[in-house]
Amino acid sequence: MATFSETVKARYDAVERAADTFGRMISVKRLRPAEMQTVRRIIESDSMSIMGDAMVAACVREIDGTVFPAPKDQGELDMVFNSLDNEGMQAAGTAWVRLMGLDKTAGDSGAEAEDPAKNSAATPA
Repeated sequence: MATFSETVKARYDAVERAADTFGRMISVKRLRPAEMQTVRRIIESDSMSIMGDAMVAACVREIDGTVFPAPKDQGELDMVFNSLDNEGMQAAGTAWVRLMGLDKTAGDSGAEAEDPAKNSAATPA
């Protein structure tokens, strides 16, 4: 059985990748709590859309071989946004969803796609 430290290390070492429509490979990693706080301080917005985009961009660690550290200020976050552009943001979002286990169809997430009929409270006809 893995220790707490091993489990946490594995969580933050995990990388998920997705290609954008230009064929660039976008790699994302989970943000550590302090990194999330840094992004919140940089953004200073209550908009869930703006904050969500910023968190996804901050998770980007590589774009087609170019390495990006977790952003520490607005300039570094802007550099990631500009490097991604719209197509890269979409790919980063796809990879982030898989990384966070929110993709119910992912084979390695351990989750099965839900069948609405199985979860229905209706009486079968």
